[in-house]
Amino acid sequence: MLTWLLLVLATVAFVLILLTMYWCYVNYNYFFKMKNLPGPSPLPILGNALYFKELDGFLNTLLKLKSKYGSPFKITIGFQYPWVIISDSKFMTFFLSSNKYITKSQDYNFFRSWLGDGLLTSTGKQWKIHRKILTPAFHFDILEKFLDVFEKNVEIMLNRWRNEIGTTNFDVFPFVRLLTLDIICETALRTEINAQIDNNSDYVRSVQLLNRILMDRALSLFLWHDSIYMHSDHSIRERSAVKIINSLTDSVIKRRKEEIENQWDSHVEDSGDERKLAFLDLLLQAEADGERLSDISIRDEVNTFMFEGHDTTASAISFSLYNISQHPEVQKKIVEELNTISNKGNNSGHFTYTDLQEMKYLEAVIKETLRMYPPVPLFGRLATEDILYEDKVIPKDTNITLFAFGLLRDPELFPEPEKFLPERFLGNKVKANNPFTYVPFSAGPRNCIGKDQRQNHK
Repeated sequence: MLTWLLLVLATVAFVLILLTMYWCYVNYNYFFKMKNLPGPSPLPILGNALYFKELDGFLNTLLKLKSKYGSPFKITIGFQYPWVIISDSKFMTFFLSSNKYITKSQDYNFFRSWLGDGLLTSTGKQWKIHRKILTPAFHFDILEKFLDVFEKNVEIMLNRWRNEIGTTNFDVFPFVRLLTLDIICETALRTEINAQIDNNSDYVRSVQLLNRILMDRALSLFLWHDSIYMHSDHSIRERSAVKIINSLTDSVIKRRKEEIENQWDSHVEDSGDERKLAFLDLLLQAEADGERLSDISIRDEVNTFMFEGHDTTASAISFSLYNISQHPEVQKKIVEELNTISNKGNNSGHFTYTDLQEMKYLEAVIKETLRMYPPVPLFGRLATEDILYEDKVIPKDTNITLFAFGLLRDPELFPEPEKFLPERFLGNKVKANNPFTYVPFSAGPRNCIGKDQRQNHK
């Protein structure tokens, strides 16, 4: 018995030694090149993983590390390539303003089973072509035509709230998430899925399930590894959900292609009401290198639009409502602004797109909410070459995390960052309005293409 125990212990020790040697081999080159970058000392094999054992405090842990080591700093977790965390305005400007650093970091590969090579995950020539194709779909003239879609679906949500108010406390986020899902499906897919009325449909449940699975994987060190993840229950449920989502998206694409062909055959033009739903049509009519986009490319972009648009927008709206509820004086100012605009309008009971542009205080409230609670608190890039910044080197293949949450809570840029102060976005306040300082939608050539539609939602 003792012999077997010693044999097991010796085997475990040998494996640990091999793992440690491999970890040192993988990381030595990076640590040597990044010797001028500060950061917490890593443990063999684990790296700095123990700092993030409480995942609920992930962002606060990064804030504490930023406070201790400044920006940029480096961390490493397990056998992954090291991360460089950036959260200062100067480095952010240098990095985001460049057309060279647009490749997403390796963890974005988690999304490929659902989003394929859509705008979020693609890079290089394909990303540039698709970005150019999609940009017109988010022009103000097109977004303006969506107001009735927004208003109709908001009224459905408000009616559901009226059934809840006065009975018990309730979380607004699930309601708002179904609202944004309805709006995006109707504006992007020309399809009414009625998620707010039937939130148990296969499509709605699959979208929500995929969001949870992807979040779980992003926060689980073990599930980062494909060899482990592919044998997990998460992977099985993900494949099933993707199949359901793709089935609906494919059927919508097929139906719309047939409608367009029939219109050409009968020489019938779309009515003005139909033409406002331009996103899917734009993809169907677009060309890349002289050829129409494939159905798979179109599906990838539609799925990307769904993923990026509905959950992040719902988060921003929910936090805005929370902030307003906690500050009665802010709520009063918003109501006064709305009444002023309404009284000088057409008295139809409906706000126009021009009216929205006059809601400066409400816009400041939304911007301050996005500063405090950015829907995407960090985003990643991959160094495709060695990057020299001042006296620091970031080696090729390093994952670079742009810590928007940390930048947006920098007291030098935003005094009293823990306080909700919409006034900081009123008037010409250069720091608050600098595109590389205020980054809830990222900045530069790879910023969020749908940021204006998100503003319209809110």
